[in-house]
Amino acid sequence: ILRKEGIVFFSVIPLLSDKKFTGFLFLASRNRKKIIFDFDVAALLSLIGNNVSLILDKIKLFEETKRLSITDGLTGLYNRRHFYKHLDIEVARSKRYGSSFALMLFDIDNFKFINDTYGHQTGDEVLIGLANILRSISRETDLVVRYGGEEFIIILPNTAEKEAVSLANRIKHAVEKHIFPVNDSGHIRITLSGGISSYPKNASDAKSLLNAADNALYAAKAAGKNKILCFKGTLVEKSFQKT
Repeated sequence: ILRKEGIVFFSVIPLLSDKKFTGFLFLASRNRKKIIFDFDVAALLSLIGNNVSLILDKIKLFEETKRLSITDGLTGLYNRRHFYKHLDIEVARSKRYGSSFALMLFDIDNFKFINDTYGHQTGDEVLIGLANILRSISRETDLVVRYGGEEFIIILPNTAEKEAVSLANRIKHAVEKHIFPVNDSGHIRITLSGGISSYPKNASDAKSLLNAADNALYAAKAAGKNKILCFKGTLVEKSFQKT
């Protein structure tokens, strides 16, 4: 095959990263000039392989640094910094195309009691477990974020309020049924309260939309917790409640 392609010189150079094999670098030449494979050529090929490996390591480090800058270290979800940036982008996109999207803000009910009773390690396990539930139920196009502490936000592009309520309902009941392990033998269950706001129905900018979701969440807490409420202008109407 190489002869048919006119290849007169062909070399395979292994690439290493952290002393682990990561792939091969193939070098070939159609130059008819005779190439004598000696120590100098071997040293040159080794130098090329080392340089390529170094470049790949730097690319990998850059990508990992970039990932960490937008990711919550505990849950692996996106962090608040990335949320703000993406929310502005979603507002601009929706304005441009005349589309709508929804925002869901969740808060774990009585989370301080969990930390005080079972310890912060159990609290962390609850946060990780909840993050996994949110990740598994949300759609590929949704942006799932740990907003801070025990609060989580989901941005739902091209989603009307009714669809957002349906998804929130699924999340709420999945969390209610989930068993969170405590230490070696025990277990606990948790509930969520949440607020939903919709763009452009409830707000014309990112800050107002987030405030609307926060107000709806506050009303859900005041109404007895384990509820998801939708923001309705200056009023908050019940979407559904605990059954």
